[in-house]
Amino acid sequence: MGLKTRATFEEALADAMRKYTGPNPNILALPRTFTTAAVHLCMKDPALNSAPVGGTPCGG
Repeated sequence: MGLKTRATFEEALADAMRKYTGPNPNILALPRTFTTAAVHLCMKDPALNSAPVGGTPCGG
């Protein structure tokens, strides 16, 4: 798929719907990813996380 820069989120979403997802996209968009503090995304049930990461809410 690769990295494709777009001027706006709306433009990027339209491009993704046209090329990859179809009319019903299921996309996690984090537009402030590189401008704010890091976050850890993990499942409510720790057993469902792919790998525990020590020192984070996702495990250990």
